[in-house]
Amino acid sequence: MRPTVFRLDTRAQQKPAVAIARDALSHLAALLPRLKLSAKATEGERAKSPTHLELRSEVLQALVNEYGSENAHRLLSKLGLSEPRALDWREALRRDLRTPDGALGRLWHRLGGVHPEDKDDETSRQWHLDLCNARSSYPPAPDEWGDIKVGLIDTGYTEHPALGLPGDSWVDVKAARSFDGLSAQPGRDRMRGGYAGHGTSSASVVAGFDEAAGFYGVAPCVPLVPVRVGQGILLDQRAYEFEAAARYLVDEARVRVINVSLGTFLAQSAPEPIWRAVNHCYERGVLLIAAAGNVPVRGWPAYPAALPRSIAVAGVERAGRPWIMSSSGEWVDFSAPAAGVRRAVATSAPRSSYTAAFGGTTCAAAMTSGAAARWLHRHHDALKAYDAPWQRVEGFRLAARQSAGRPDGWNPDAGYGAGILDVERLLETPPPPAMALTRR
Repeated sequence: MRPTVFRLDTRAQQKPAVAIARDALSHLAALLPRLKLSAKATEGERAKSPTHLELRSEVLQALVNEYGSENAHRLLSKLGLSEPRALDWREALRRDLRTPDGALGRLWHRLGGVHPEDKDDETSRQWHLDLCNARSSYPPAPDEWGDIKVGLIDTGYTEHPALGLPGDSWVDVKAARSFDGLSAQPGRDRMRGGYAGHGTSSASVVAGFDEAAGFYGVAPCVPLVPVRVGQGILLDQRAYEFEAAARYLVDEARVRVINVSLGTFLAQSAPEPIWRAVNHCYERGVLLIAAAGNVPVRGWPAYPAALPRSIAVAGVERAGRPWIMSSSGEWVDFSAPAAGVRRAVATSAPRSSYTAAFGGTTCAAAMTSGAAARWLHRHHDALKAYDAPWQRVEGFRLAARQSAGRPDGWNPDAGYGAGILDVERLLETPPPPAMALTRR
């Protein structure tokens, strides 16, 4: 049966919600000693002046059975409760989504949804950076990154303050390219379809810096080279475009890291062009960081993440638990924040707009790409000791896995990798000796 909602009279509304529920239960318990009671104010326990109180329907029925209909309503009226009616399903859904400790509220949070009661302070906005210990030792300016550049294979870029645009930006606009057959405005996001602005959001998590908005990526101001391969996040029909983009970033743009917050969805084996692209990056020592995917079916492959020579990143939520929508599998190296990560929102005009709603392993991969750039920058000289380019990839993989944090209960065999990315510990981890590395 649906819960019953009572309107509170003006006198009752002056009390805090918790006090109203407590007083009602106390009186009703005396009237109905054999019935287990519970009540809640429909605006939530934190509401200062709720307008209605919700009770299980059995309470009203029990009062009627015990004292008669007229007396039952008279007793409720003395408590400030009147006009009983069944709770509408729309009200129930709205109530549960607004209450973080309710069943739907907890699910909403795990998916990355934002509640009206969520705090909007510095700590809350930067939780993902804190979870990964990513706020220390930032290289402060683009010209201090040396030869470290990050390529982004995505939907392109837009002008956004988080990327220093318009103006003197660390986005290499001249090197930006398009590989979807549309040559106008190379590398620019066409802002069409359901994933318009996806590239800008990804880029902001990697390298964003907007001091006025208090927004920071994992590697603020690291030089970026964006390339566009389409208007969406699926690579099933974009394998050749992906290969061309990867080869360009490696051979011509000379990036050291490639962020791929895209992947296949239906392919049960890697399309050959994607195989070739990943191999090309690997043999030249370019770290290809790939999102594991947003399919909560264990073992469901997403390429290039499921290829052994990429570095695959699954997702966790604010509590450090695996994100409910994250793909997982034995190919995952480790995890990073996915749901509720603050990032730039692209619009048709440049303006400072951000969101923390939902997200995905897009964010986990982007955070890792920023961490990879910082690790390469920190250990630039030590990495020269490697004889073979592929050793840079395996050196980072091993360092990141060894330094990853493991919350209580973390199971490395559950498909979410060795642990959660820990940037500070990663930066303190030098490149492993060549003899400790295995070529894949």
